Amino acid sequence: MAVAATAFALHAQPVLNQASTAPVAGEMRIDKFWDSVSVVPRNTGANQTWNFSSFTLSAQSADTTWYLSPSAAPGNSLFAGSNLVSLSGSSYEFYKSGATNYEDMGYYDVGAIANYTNSGISYVWPVSFGTSSNDSYDGPLTGTAVGERWGTISVNASGSGTLIMPGGQQYTNVLQVITKIVDTQTTAASPSLTIKATGYEYYVAGAKAPILTMTDLTLISANGSFFLSGPKTSTMVNSAPTGIREQSNDLSWAVFPNPANEQISIKLADAGNEACTIRLYNTLGALVKQATAKNSADTNLQINVSDLSPGIYFVNATQGNKTALKKIVIE
Repeated sequence: MAVAATAFALHAQPVLNQASTAPVAGEMRIDKFWDSVSVVPRNTGANQTWNFSSFTLSAQSADTTWYLSPSAAPGNSLFAGSNLVSLSGSSYEFYKSGATNYEDMGYYDVGAIANYTNSGISYVWPVSFGTSSNDSYDGPLTGTAVGERWGTISVNASGSGTLIMPGGQQYTNVLQVITKIVDTQTTAASPSLTIKATGYEYYVAGAKAPILTMTDLTLISANGSFFLSGPKTSTMVNSAPTGIREQSNDLSWAVFPNPANEQISIKLADAGNEACTIRLYNTLGALVKQATAKNSADTNLQINVSDLSPGIYFVNATQGNKTALKKIVIE
């Protein structure tokens, strides 16, 4: 079967800087995962072609990362100088985002805290084809597991060319950035665990997040090692009260009434055989409500919102590897 691909010629190869690339509080990143069914492209250099067109959507659920102000995150007093936090699952990662670099200061998770006394610089702005940077980080681990964590970060803008996405869509003037991280931690329970990660990120002008990331991951412990590899595509959504870009392409659904004051109804058409998780977030990215719609051919779920403060909220629906986002107002 022939696959028709559309080429998008963008203005110029991107030059990454804080304004174009660094996330800000109020944004949200959605990552979808893909399964490799052919040779994974890892070529570097100028005028390259990276072909991911035959990769298929994974059954793995999409990941959502929220970007918050440190004041909205627990443990913020431990990370002096931080001005940005990412929240994925239960892990809060603290950063210092500046005009010259983007710095990782550590994380706060349930039972585990890493506070880097020597923070790690992930990006030195600007990043363009041929630029590179290297840094190291280290600090104590506290919480239920006490120990040390340290590592190195190297970033190399190593390629330029044409990217063919899963499904066949093509982008030209793409910048490839390779990030290599070697991370080691020791605790009383685990004398040594090392993670080696190599991420191949592909950027185009006008898109804040890389439109595709390919990650090679190796875990090394006293019990041996194993290797994981796979691509993901990303969408950066501005979830601030202004400029919201709602994502509803994956699911046929509706949220009503809007505005609401007592309850909201979520109607999912053609829900199929998978349950759908509904999460309600405030503008700081905090989860305030969660419910699960049982599988059926046509699901209508009600959520009580009478106990919530008036304001803007975001409804996120996740069903398998599908995800969608809508904005609502509670009066």
